[in-house]
Amino acid sequence: MATDKQSDGLAKTLTQLFELFPNPATKRPYTFEEAADQINKRAAELPDDERKTRTISSTYIWQLTRGKRNNPTVGHLNSLADLFNISLSQLIDAIGPADNAQAREDLQVIAAMRSAGVLEIMHRVRGMPEDSRRTLLAVLEHAQLSGPSDSPATRS
Repeated sequence: MATDKQSDGLAKTLTQLFELFPNPATKRPYTFEEAADQINKRAAELPDDERKTRTISSTYIWQLTRGKRNNPTVGHLNSLADLFNISLSQLIDAIGPADNAQAREDLQVIAAMRSAGVLEIMHRVRGMPEDSRRTLLAVLEHAQLSGPSDSPATRS
């Protein structure tokens, strides 16, 4: 059985995930029904034995976010992590046996990087030759210097 602290950590973390990682189709936070539908659509593509452990109801998601339930299966945690496109270990770290503020802050950084397109750029740059990366960096520096001085990227 999970402790009260773990239950609070789970509820806080899931609430934070719903706030930080919106539904890509609507650009607003998932409703519990949308989250369950998305999870169950993905689970339907899995083998039978795994599908049974990964499906979830909107009511159960609500209960987890409110601390009414506090002992989800690994399958449910995997499904929730997949929904928000984070790893299971990131989710577990954020829940933690203790209130792990650093892991929650890491989730905020991931969300900010996604919204700024940083992760997409990183994935594209990964396979580039070194000279191409230097050229790209020079273009980014030029864009930063010639951009509006009040943009967040140019403020210190």
